[in-house]
Amino acid sequence: MKVREPAVAGSFYPATPSRLRREVEELLGKATSKELSGRILGVVSPHAGYVYSGGIAAASYRLLKGRKIGTVIIVGPSHFVGFNGISVYPDGSWFIPLGEVKIDEEIARELLGYESLFIDSPDFQSSEHSIEVQLPFLQVVLENFKFVPLMVGEINESMLSEAGKVLESILERRDDVVIVASTDLYHGYSYEECVDTDRRTIELVKKGDAKQFYRSLRSGEVQACGGYGVALLLEATKGFDRKIELVSYTNSHDVTGSKVGYVVGYASLAIWMEKDDDPVELTEKEKEELLRIAKESVKYALQDKEYEPKEPVSELLKMKTGVF
Repeated sequence: MKVREPAVAGSFYPATPSRLRREVEELLGKATSKELSGRILGVVSPHAGYVYSGGIAAASYRLLKGRKIGTVIIVGPSHFVGFNGISVYPDGSWFIPLGEVKIDEEIARELLGYESLFIDSPDFQSSEHSIEVQLPFLQVVLENFKFVPLMVGEINESMLSEAGKVLESILERRDDVVIVASTDLYHGYSYEECVDTDRRTIELVKKGDAKQFYRSLRSGEVQACGGYGVALLLEATKGFDRKIELVSYTNSHDVTGSKVGYVVGYASLAIWMEKDDDPVELTEKEKEELLRIAKESVKYALQDKEYEPKEPVSELLKMKTGVF
């Protein structure tokens, strides 16, 4: 079985298993993030060395601790290889000092079926850190999970839309899948500009409009080195009744205490659906419409025809939810 060896163990995070586990557990213990009772669809997490952004990353992963998550799709940027499309690491496992993490080969194969979007290119990811640094946190907070490493190259709006639909369909049918968008924010030499730019970037992410965020990245209005991955997360979750919230923020100057030199921004955000314990109450008209749709779908199926129901008049019937 193909095993990817760690590229940044000993530099971005400790290479010794005991020290790595202790550091991650300490970061998680210090992290402050409120409990979210509903389903978490995705999180945004930074990917710098743990000494700089580990506390912010821990705030994201504290939200996932103890949840029943079977697969994590990690979407990160490429810092070393230029290419078009989205790179998929298709099979095998990644070795991290805390142990091996297996690839969800079923989902990877599904993605590779969309050849115009996803490409089988494990070599592209051999030296990349943006995905790797997320794994030790996941190994501590989750049990028996698999993951899918996606590295985003150059994509246009059409690719963003189509890839988002593919990822959305996975989230719809599997409630044990979560997406992690790996990104740092501002890169530059001005602390004041960092704070101001990151504020704009975070506010735009919270609006949830993937296309607007993508365009703002392209124009330079906002900054995020893994911004395309964040846009994919927004596009993949737009069909859900979601909430987007900033969990934690800092920058390298605030971490080090120095306000001179190069500065990078780090943020943790969560995208989730609030738990609704109250049963949905339908009106008589809504019940009649659902019954009509059910009857028509059976009728079309028996005639071996594809059925596309009309857009429901009721907003309630447009809600994505489980039904009996």
